[in-house]
Amino acid sequence: IPSARHKSLLKSYLFSLKWGEKALCCLIIGDFWRLMDLGAEERAADVFHVLRLFLSAHPRAKCTA
Repeated sequence: IPSARHKSLLKSYLFSLKWGEKALCCLIIGDFWRLMDLGAEERAADVFHVLRLFLSAHPRAKCTA
């Protein structure tokens, strides 16, 4: 069950959906890894949860290099 925090974070990411599902997926994944590199594991976990929410609503969105 997504928290209000996760829903709010997802809504902020969805403003970038105009660039496409793949681009947004890559943005979320990039943010996740940047947060991990910074040692912000709790915030990274929030972003990972948001990624899962996004992918459940947009299953065709795949970030491939």
